Amino acid sequence: MAPLSNIFSRNPFARLFGPADGQVYYVVHPLDDEPEEKCDPAALGPLKLSRSERVVLVALQGYLLVITGLAIYRVVDLANTAGAAILH
Repeated sequence: MAPLSNIFSRNPFARLFGPADGQVYYVVHPLDDEPEEKCDPAALGPLKLSRSERVVLVALQGYLLVITGLAIYRVVDLANTAGAAILH
């Protein structure tokens, strides 16, 4: 096996991207990297939403309620229970 200095000394992509600057950049996977300090969620405070974001979230909540209601209605209807007779 060739030493690392020989492996990284020539750039196979030099014809595509032009000559290299002579520096070698190593890619470190996030799981192999040093752990970083995490933010404290309690210190962040409430999330600031614009009016349009709030409207979209309320519309999404309404949509989910309607779809959940339709799904419950369908299950009751398919089950042929007494609740389905009341709903018809």
